[in-house]
Amino acid sequence: MTTPLPTTLAIAALAASLVATAPAARADEPSFPPAPGPEVQNALPDYHVADPSAPPVTAATLLANERFWPYHVTLVEPVAVPGAARALPASLRGVLIRANADGSVRVDFGRDGMLDVPLAATDVVAGANRTREGEELKIGPNLGHAIGPRLVDAKFEKVHAVVFSRAREYRGFLTVFADLADEQLAAIARATAPLHEHGGLAVVVFPQGDVADAVATRKLRELGWPVLSALDRLSEMYTRTLVAGQPRLPYVMLQTNEGRVLYEASWGPGVGEALVAAAHEHFPATAAAAGGEPAPAPQ
Repeated sequence: MTTPLPTTLAIAALAASLVATAPAARADEPSFPPAPGPEVQNALPDYHVADPSAPPVTAATLLANERFWPYHVTLVEPVAVPGAARALPASLRGVLIRANADGSVRVDFGRDGMLDVPLAATDVVAGANRTREGEELKIGPNLGHAIGPRLVDAKFEKVHAVVFSRAREYRGFLTVFADLADEQLAAIARATAPLHEHGGLAVVVFPQGDVADAVATRKLRELGWPVLSALDRLSEMYTRTLVAGQPRLPYVMLQTNEGRVLYEASWGPGVGEALVAAAHEHFPATAAAAGGEPAPAPQ
């Protein structure tokens, strides 16, 4: 299904911190990522993922090779859109949000909408191999660089932005999409606060509604939850970008720094335990920090 057009604005925000070597887009396409200014380039140390000696990426190994995921996507065949009169044409370019375990990829096609499309209808695998070979460059993990520079740190009383270099170091993100007035938020805070900034995992809250950044971060501190928060002007747009469909909120997701989903669910009975278990499995140091035994590293 398509997502309302404002989602394109979210991608424009996500795009601001990334660089790619794709051909020039037409004027109405999402530009992801545009070339940054010298101040951004100088703020980031070198980042290298190219590895021509690695086995070629295939559809079957795409999830396991997420470090090679490209920033851009091009359709290689028409894709039907439910409820639309016309299919999306081959050669249409968009922004890769993530590859999904069901064999689809989530793509922002700008004015043509946000869609989960079949992997085979795109050049994502070819793009991953271009990254592997060093033909296309990445300056950081897809999700980490996309959302990282658009976050503030609630442990500071004044609104304090997260810098690029710090954001890029996280190995994963536990994201919480919620109204800050929701009474379930206290339970979510208790479950997730011990995980923040252990094992390379960052907890990020995406407040819903019109909540000033200073108000949002103060609320998080009051909950004993001095984690990261998405900027108010972008939070709901990010939500539409990252969360498929319109699930019941609060909603939690555990993702790698490239955007691969490890766990997701609407908050409810048993979800806290399952979420923490997933965090311990994929980020073992979080278990040690919480006083438990680290789970085996995922195979």
